[in-house]
Amino acid sequence: ISAMKNYEKNSLPNAKQDFTHTVLAEYSTATWCPACRYAHATLKNIYEKGWFPFYYVSFVFDKNTRASSRLEEYNVYYIPFVAFDGGYKVNVGAEAGGATQDEYNESIIASGNLPVWNIDASLSVAWLGNATMDIKVTVQNNEALDYDGHLRVYVTEITSARGWRDHGGNLYTFAFLDYAFNQQIHVGAKGAWQDSVVWDGNEHTDGYGNDFGNISQDNIMVIAAVFNPTWHQGYAVPPNENPFDAYYVDETVADVPTKNSPPISPTIEGPTTGKAGTEYEYTFVSTDPDGDDVYYYIDWGDGTNSSWIGPYNPGEEISLSHAWNEKGTYVISAKCKDSNDVESDWNTLEISMPKTFHSITPLLERINEWLWQIFEEMFPGFNV
Repeated sequence: ISAMKNYEKNSLPNAKQDFTHTVLAEYSTATWCPACRYAHATLKNIYEKGWFPFYYVSFVFDKNTRASSRLEEYNVYYIPFVAFDGGYKVNVGAEAGGATQDEYNESIIASGNLPVWNIDASLSVAWLGNATMDIKVTVQNNEALDYDGHLRVYVTEITSARGWRDHGGNLYTFAFLDYAFNQQIHVGAKGAWQDSVVWDGNEHTDGYGNDFGNISQDNIMVIAAVFNPTWHQGYAVPPNENPFDAYYVDETVADVPTKNSPPISPTIEGPTTGKAGTEYEYTFVSTDPDGDDVYYYIDWGDGTNSSWIGPYNPGEEISLSHAWNEKGTYVISAKCKDSNDVESDWNTLEISMPKTFHSITPLLERINEWLWQIFEEMFPGFNV
């Protein structure tokens, strides 16, 4: 273990490559706790140094009742309390100097070498504006057996914009706001689980009457952790006090919100001239920079439209037929939107319907009437 200390000297340059997974630290704290500032400073320093594949979440329980609930699950008695990988390692208390950093480093390295289930997790976060995000999670099971785990997706502020400060006056980092997901998941053998949610900060609160409607895109990190279903006995006060149910972490991923881009304006292909009353087929296709499904809206220029139709895969060509009943020039207008309701610009195609089909029967009837009229005039009184 001594070789794992003094990381400023880069004693373990390959620590990232040696880990079986990315480690998660769940840090329980309060603004009034004197020793908690040392735990906070240590976690922040380790993360900023980039020594390990590692994320941490700060549960400021005197400012957020959602954070208090997580402390109850860990049966926390003393703070600061840090659970690494769901309680595989637990560190209680902190002090100034290097001792706390050495303890946290050792816990991270031990957790990072924990045998884990062979899963891959991915996370994408799209910023929709007005404190709202579209959060997508995928868990791929690479094993030949089914996987039943627990997914927690934490929405955190990189630096607290709520004024939540530790006892040393420093704004909390990666402060937990609320969950995007907190649920059991089942992933079939060699299969994948996927889901998404639109998370609106205006609809989530800290439990004290304050919502998160003022969060900003550049100050949010979403962290997802998948917890293994195997139960272990953990203790919030090591070695054997305040027991809790421990489920270790198999994988952790994180993402920051990116601006959701609108789809590309759809192309329109089909005849530009024709005859009124005849149906013609037109094709429409669009892609989305974010890979989202797309919906189409077509205005035929004659007072009718398709309404929104879809979803379709980005790049998938669709065909629709339409007939214009009157002669004239028309403009087909088409736009699309992605699964987040972000719309593209319009694209247009002008068409002309110069001819009209008429039935030949009325014309023949008129000719027949005209000929009969001439016959009657030439041979009055003649009856057939």
